[in-house]
Amino acid sequence: GSPGGSAPATLTGTGQTPANVVAGTTSLDFMTVVIGASSTVRSYTLTNTGQATSAAVGLSASGSTEFVRQTGAGGDCVPGTTTLAGGASCTVRFVFTPTTAGARSGTSTWSAGAQNASVALTGTGQTASGVSASPASLAFGAITLGSSSAVVSYVLTNNGGATAPVLTLTNTGSDFAQQTGQANDCVPGTTALAGRATGHPRLVFTP
Repeated sequence: GSPGGSAPATLTGTGQTPANVVAGTTSLDFMTVVIGASSTVRSYTLTNTGQATSAAVGLSASGSTEFVRQTGAGGDCVPGTTTLAGGASCTVRFVFTPTTAGARSGTSTWSAGAQNASVALTGTGQTASGVSASPASLAFGAITLGSSSAVVSYVLTNNGGATAPVLTLTNTGSDFAQQTGQANDCVPGTTALAGRATGHPRLVFTP
């Protein structure tokens, strides 16, 4: 340009959308878990669908303390520390460990700057399986050699809420034969009693 003139300046800039953090779900159901045991880890994801970096993520919980947030894994949301770049995400993980039977509920609340929302946590504690037999003994009476007694049965009851392991039935003495084929029979290696359910092993004595 001419002496004393001004040279044009080049101005550049890029517009970007503001941070927008969203959760991947509004609820986590931990289903039914035996008292004292722990569920598998269930999680939800926070994702920044905007372009600008988000404010630091905040996390709080309310309701049952049997829902415990897990920490220490790569990708976990760290309250007060994790900020999400555009398109980035982090994970909030929970385990449910019931201490008594019954339905439980809780809430995990997350925030990122002015944004906040809640994720409902639900699960049910149930008692462990516990099978008992009644009566404790069976009397077949006096049976003629080579003949068979009438069928005599006893009752197995699962007193717990969880399904019992598959039954094993062993009879001491070769003269006692397990009977099968009826709807409520206990079939060794197959029958697993549901919570509060009963089964009826049947035996015949052939001396």
